[in-house]
Amino acid sequence: MYAIKVELKLNNKERTKMAQHAGFSRFIY
Repeated sequence: MYAIKVELKLNNKERTKMAQHAGFSRFIY
């Protein structure tokens, strides 16, 4: 559920999504 919430938040910032996704992906997993 938390991962989904973060994904939605990042979805708003498509530009930072790639940069944040790399860091967030690690945190989620």
